[in-house]
Amino acid sequence: MPIRFLNLQSRLGASLFHINTIYLFCKSDVGTTLIPVSTLAFTATPICLVNPVSHGVQAVFWLLLHLLQFNLSNQLYTVDEDRENHPYRPLASGRITFSTTFTLRWISTVACLILSFLYGRAVFAVSTLSSLFAFLYNETPLHKHWFFRATLNALGYGAFKMGTIICVLADCDHSTLDSVAASALLISMGIIWTTVYVQDFQDVVGDKLTERVTLPLAYPNFSRIATFPAFLGWSVFVCYVWCLGRMIGTIIVLTATLASTRFMLIRRVDSDKISYMWYNVWLWLCFMLPGYQRFNSLPIDQPR
Repeated sequence: MPIRFLNLQSRLGASLFHINTIYLFCKSDVGTTLIPVSTLAFTATPICLVNPVSHGVQAVFWLLLHLLQFNLSNQLYTVDEDRENHPYRPLASGRITFSTTFTLRWISTVACLILSFLYGRAVFAVSTLSSLFAFLYNETPLHKHWFFRATLNALGYGAFKMGTIICVLADCDHSTLDSVAASALLISMGIIWTTVYVQDFQDVVGDKLTERVTLPLAYPNFSRIATFPAFLGWSVFVCYVWCLGRMIGTIIVLTATLASTRFMLIRRVDSDKISYMWYNVWLWLCFMLPGYQRFNSLPIDQPR
């Protein structure tokens, strides 16, 4: 009996170790990708009463698997940088070997494609594009220049959002994107394309080691000053598009002002991490707005 208990305990410990390893691969993307993308997918889609909880869980799982695929590919080539910027990551900390990560990287790609195929041709096509964008971003020199970094980030985010939205709408009568969902997707890609570079402020030390030409390294002053018109401009635009009231519009603008002002005035790595957190709060709020528009457009006699 004690031997069986010890074996069970050992297996449980090994399972928890592997689960934690997977989490550490994706840890930095929970607040920056998982939550914002899931929020946009749930709020931008038309109301669907066909197994909404099940479809929501499946959509998040689809997104998590594709995030894992991206991070396995990404972290294979950023070990030196991660030792400086993200020492908790599995490869940087020695928690997993390079060969094992390389194998998992391609296993995850196949798993993403198989899972997506089960949802139909549209999701399979999105998954294929997501895998292509991940390859171009992580395994070609394109990621070393700020323009291509921003472009591939926007395309990758767009693929994540598109796939998650379609998974949420699985089995619904209206399984295609309506004007609200399509607008939300395009606007979010535009926001990412013009502002995602702010994630590089806190990584300038590691980026120098890999000789990347990020916007904060190429144009240190301009890139910080540009956050103010970019954040404020998008805030005003989304408030106009989604017909927001004064209170919510004020919250969006104030959050954008706080994040951009911090980036402009407080130029330390530790402060940039806090500023980036506020940027993600602003991003999350912007991605919630399609849901606000849908809620307010419901007929009075329809349950809210």
